[in-house]
Amino acid sequence: MSQLPTQEPPTGPDFQPGDIEFALDQLCAPPSPAPGDVAPPVTPTLVRWSELLGAIPTQQRLKPITEFSRAIHEGVVQAATITEEFSLTYLNANGKEVEFKGHEELIFDTPQVHAWLAQQTTESTYALIRGGGPVEVTEEQIVKGELDFARLAEIRRMAATQNLPERTVTAAASARKPKPKTKRKSMPNTSSKAGQKSGSAKPEKASKDTPTTNE
Repeated sequence: MSQLPTQEPPTGPDFQPGDIEFALDQLCAPPSPAPGDVAPPVTPTLVRWSELLGAIPTQQRLKPITEFSRAIHEGVVQAATITEEFSLTYLNANGKEVEFKGHEELIFDTPQVHAWLAQQTTESTYALIRGGGPVEVTEEQIVKGELDFARLAEIRRMAATQNLPERTVTAAASARKPKPKTKRKSMPNTSSKAGQKSGSAKPEKASKDTPTTNE
């Protein structure tokens, strides 16, 4: 009996350690059917949540972690929880390294998931910049459009506002407020009141219960 050839792990100049997508394409690709054979049903490609997070730099894991449940709720990510657990570190909004622990998830690997991850890693960069975290922003990233200049400028303006003296901030805020309009005081109608004062007083009627005296 001839032995089947063993499948070699992916190697070559195009393969890089940690390249999950390339590794899955090589290892999980179904074999090509022989001529005349019926092609087997295509099973979805599944990837572990810990592997996707592990392929992202530590300073870009914040938003993928915090927005993961929302992505599942909105149908962007399809995942199934398994009994295994994992932990890894990430930088929070203040730039401090903290540990994340959670259950392992099997995720249906789609282009939509990769696009979502790319967006969330960028949002993590903005969050760290706002919090003053250790993020390096290069001119090349802005010129190529990897980071939006308008958002960076707004973050810079807010940081400058916080660093201003309190008097300057208060004066600038009051200068932006519109001045209140002065209301005209209504003049009292003196003619009606004068008429009431000058009018003759009505004589009081004698009480019916007062007894009359005969002198």
